[in-house]
Amino acid sequence: MSLKSLLFPSIKWAVVLAVALMAVIAAGCGSSDSFIIDGRISGGGSATVEFTYYSDGSVRRLTTGAVEGKFRIEGVSATPSLGFLTLSGGNPVAALVVADGDHIECEVSPGGVAWKAEGNKPSELLARFSSENSDIISAGNYKEINRRVAEYVRAHPRDIGSAALLVSRFYARGNEFQADSLSGMLDADVRTPGIMQNFMATISNQLTAEARANVASMALFDRRDTTIRYAPSRQTVSLLAFVGPDRSMRDSVVPRLRELSSKWPEKRCRVIEISLAQDSSGWKRSVRRDSATWIQAWAPGTVASSTFRRFAVSRSPFFIVADSLGRQLFRGSEISDAVNTAENFILTH
Repeated sequence: MSLKSLLFPSIKWAVVLAVALMAVIAAGCGSSDSFIIDGRISGGGSATVEFTYYSDGSVRRLTTGAVEGKFRIEGVSATPSLGFLTLSGGNPVAALVVADGDHIECEVSPGGVAWKAEGNKPSELLARFSSENSDIISAGNYKEINRRVAEYVRAHPRDIGSAALLVSRFYARGNEFQADSLSGMLDADVRTPGIMQNFMATISNQLTAEARANVASMALFDRRDTTIRYAPSRQTVSLLAFVGPDRSMRDSVVPRLRELSSKWPEKRCRVIEISLAQDSSGWKRSVRRDSATWIQAWAPGTVASSTFRRFAVSRSPFFIVADSLGRQLFRGSEISDAVNTAENFILTH
């Protein structure tokens, strides 16, 4: 047998084995034109697993079933996209960043706020943040969550993980100005539509010129059905508090309004509590036991009325602080931040 006949069959089989091995690797790792999520549910069990993400101009939903706690999802996204995993229609149990070519492995817990992920740096960052901050996330300490997210974003403006963290963890409602500011710090390359789309839609109504316009003089009705005329120019600073009739909500806000109103003379600070009750009788019942030293008012139609609609009040409670020219110094849902803004302005003017 010649050397040639001995050598070439060996080369042939080596090539065949190499091709077969590459096929096995490709099957396990996914291809460059799709992404794969291999997941495991802590404790095993069955569940309907859904992955929702934004890609190529539309929202996409991928659904599969977990068997003995294991599942696989395969999808496509030409550019990095932020998506959320849910189990059997519940709240999200994980946030992941995916793009074609990615193979992500994750472990999630039903009803949990923390998860594990490996496969790309943005997904690993989101998982690490959820684990390291699970206590404040579980407690709903949105102010501290926002502080930690902002700290990371400022330190890593070129990291796509920062964009994903901002969108998935920052509590934007009532904090739209800070959210917009943090978004503006990010490099344009990491603010992809697949990451930022829903986030910008959420905060956009708070960033319109109308919502941010100067606070104008207005006529309000007090609980004695007397018309009260409010004008920003009559005091150094004003705090407008939009509060619902719910007693527990008012109990968390009223003490701070009373403290601020008692501390400063009216020429320096005016507090106006505006009820979001649907009708005047419900509003009067909610405030009848108050010994208020500030204006308590109501307007027909509340936030939908022509008087307040332009303020784009997104939730209750909601606070606006304005100076004597009506310029908005603060918009948000934290009473402590509103009070601090008002007092700091008084002390410097």
